[in-house]
Amino acid sequence: MFPEFKVDPDVERMLKFAMSHIPQGEWIRRREAIENKIARFHADPRTFRDADDARLTVIDDRIAWYLYLVDAACYTPENYEPTEGCRVLPVFKRLGSELEILRSVPGLEDRMERMLVKNVSQPDAALFELLVALTWRRNGWKDVAFLPENAQGKQPDIRAARGEETWLIEAKRLDKTSQYSELERQKWLMMWARFSDALGHSRLSLLFDIVFHVELADLPANFLQEHLTRHIRAVDAQAVLVSDTVWTVSVRPVDINAARAHLEKFYVKYPSEQLNMLITGPRNLSRGFTYVISPKLVYAGERALTNVFVDEIDFASGALWSCDAARAIEKKARDVRGHIARAVEQIPLGQRAAIHIGLETLDGAEVERERLSRIINTVRQFDLMGRNVRWIYCHLFQSYAPPQGAWTIDETTFFFTHNRFEKPPLQSMTLIVPEAEMLNSGVHWERPPPY
Repeated sequence: MFPEFKVDPDVERMLKFAMSHIPQGEWIRRREAIENKIARFHADPRTFRDADDARLTVIDDRIAWYLYLVDAACYTPENYEPTEGCRVLPVFKRLGSELEILRSVPGLEDRMERMLVKNVSQPDAALFELLVALTWRRNGWKDVAFLPENAQGKQPDIRAARGEETWLIEAKRLDKTSQYSELERQKWLMMWARFSDALGHSRLSLLFDIVFHVELADLPANFLQEHLTRHIRAVDAQAVLVSDTVWTVSVRPVDINAARAHLEKFYVKYPSEQLNMLITGPRNLSRGFTYVISPKLVYAGERALTNVFVDEIDFASGALWSCDAARAIEKKARDVRGHIARAVEQIPLGQRAAIHIGLETLDGAEVERERLSRIINTVRQFDLMGRNVRWIYCHLFQSYAPPQGAWTIDETTFFFTHNRFEKPPLQSMTLIVPEAEMLNSGVHWERPPPY
């Protein structure tokens, strides 16, 4: 049984609007380039997969990859890739739900052309600008416009006016992950690749839970292989293998019979969160997860693209991993200081302005607590260099690919002002999640995951 998706009319509306800016022949060429990359991905003979595996993605033409994902979610769900798609569909739904309002904003066509044709590798920043402009319009600012690029120097992204009151707005979107997080993940995959060979040869289904207490950069690439391989054959029940100043490791058998029972009834997307949960059971979604499996695969179509499903599993081993070293937490908790500084520099002297910062929360509660503390300290102490920046909004997002459905998303927004008696320009501050759907139980990274 393959999963079924219903076409979301808001998502479809925004997809068609975006596609209208790309000539059909050009889109065919870009789609074929994406499919060729995906085909090479599945031709890789290695069977280990990282739960946030960046290899099944497209960097150089990222907006085309986003459109490919949205198109699949609407029309060919067997080709939908959930881990990447869950970041994109909520944005398209929000924009599509108020597309007519968005289309009334002057300068939109220039923004769409830049995103879809000229600057195809960085759509997150462009989509963030669209969300910010739409939010100001939603808050009753009738005269909202995207400002054109200025060859003489940088200027804000958006202007909003109401009566005689005018605001200049700058939007800054951070990359998905910090460079430190990506380097840490690459080091983990290097360590895992060597150890996974031994797991593959053993054909034993084991789940390791690993917490590093030192930075992974300080450990050799063969660290897992050297210290854990000798334990593989001895595991027959849950046990703590190591607990010292370097790391803590526990292990238990995977319930492979339960996984096989599920696969007797359903095909499972490869890779997907459903497959992850067959190996781990319920888990902390902010921790890394990597696995090695021996699957029988089936394809919903003639060519192996994003339409790959698991039919049977011979064995499956994996590892949940994280690092609680204080220095690692500090490095992952990227401050927004540099982005605020660049935004402030683009504000003309004397003009009332607001800044919006957007970032994703992917590293867990400890990192997000540290990040929030840094953001608060930065904003309180920041030198605005004489600019009249009255409000700073920080929008934090986290998307999930649940086993059932296409996506779900959390959003938390903080705002800062030096004049707490001033009336805020925005009453509704959320960009993606409608205010009526917001949960009132604190920041989203402190809540249990949505599944």
